[in-house]
Amino acid sequence: MSKWVMFDLETLGVGPHSVVVSIGAARFNEVDEPRDKMALLLDLEEQDGLGRKIDLGTVTWWLKQDQKARDWNFDTNNRYPVDVALRAFTTFCQGAELFWCRGTTFDVVLLEDLFKQYGMNVPWKFNQVRDVRSLDELDDGGDSLVGVVAHKPLDDCLMQIAQVQRVFGQPPKPDRLVPRLFEESVQPGD
Repeated sequence: MSKWVMFDLETLGVGPHSVVVSIGAARFNEVDEPRDKMALLLDLEEQDGLGRKIDLGTVTWWLKQDQKARDWNFDTNNRYPVDVALRAFTTFCQGAELFWCRGTTFDVVLLEDLFKQYGMNVPWKFNQVRDVRSLDELDDGGDSLVGVVAHKPLDDCLMQIAQVQRVFGQPPKPDRLVPRLFEESVQPGD
């Protein structure tokens, strides 16, 4: 089983107490196609009843997103009670060594807050979390994945996995990894 997990959230706000609409996750490694995947729709009314926030600006933003993403995220069928979804996500993550997402100050914070509200522990330790955005400067881009829809959480995971694999699958670029602090030589006594 792959030792890395990529996860993505879709929400109704940007603050830590926002309603979480959906969670997508996929297990992967540096080179292989992700095989184990999950995507869950969470009960919105349950979260609203617990005082989680819905931001009007985010709702307006959703109205401008691709219809396929809206249809999937706001399907009223097949929604899971939040505690069931969090347990399913935790089970999916068992044995993982690294947890990746695009936004440790967003996805991680919101998911940790949701776990805390339900009295549950997150499936990672603080030092196991990685942010895909940290790889942006190392990624020369690549072919976009065919058929993926932005803001469908599993599709976002697959796009982010492709980026991580592009970076880990290519030789490091020393000029991007080493700070340019030593470009000018410093003479003794300066």
